[in-house]
Amino acid sequence: MRPTIEKGEFSLTKYVFVLYSFYHEEKYHFKIQQKEKTQARVQDQDEHQGRQDSSSQKKTKKTKDPLCMIPGPSRCCAIRLTRASDYRRVYQQGRFSKRSLLRFHFLRTSGDKTRLGTSVSKRVIRTATGRTRAKRLVKEWFRQQGVPQAYAGCDIVISIIQPIAPGRQGAARLYKELEQALKKPPSTQTR
Repeated sequence: MRPTIEKGEFSLTKYVFVLYSFYHEEKYHFKIQQKEKTQARVQDQDEHQGRQDSSSQKKTKKTKDPLCMIPGPSRCCAIRLTRASDYRRVYQQGRFSKRSLLRFHFLRTSGDKTRLGTSVSKRVIRTATGRTRAKRLVKEWFRQQGVPQAYAGCDIVISIIQPIAPGRQGAARLYKELEQALKKPPSTQTR
């Protein structure tokens, strides 16, 4: 059904129209082929999963993954604080300790799981990459060191209050601050 140009009828507008229609027709067919391939792949995956489910009677329930936390020496694992209401509750009802780089907030909860949250203000670190780096450094420290047994079952929020120097020196200083903030037993920290 492609329009053809007969001899003697050549004009630039007809030529452009033919190329344009040919391009869109090919693009349309390509999209249909991609959609068919995707649907076939999804059906294959569904069939494969159906066979697995029928063969194994046990069905595992998916749970939230801990935030890249491997239990440390204390065998205590931290999960992320995600809701704004949880952060607000820790800030208002919890206790805190202030260091030069960070402010350490914690609140005892009835559960046995420790949850970790980090916050960095735009006023403190202007760039998004800098804020993300600060959060990653805090999470990495907790992943490596684990949560101290004294803080098991607490909601913990680490607020960065000063810019972190680039490079390893900044990370080392932040790690030292975190270690000092968590050394103090929770009962002696001020409100």
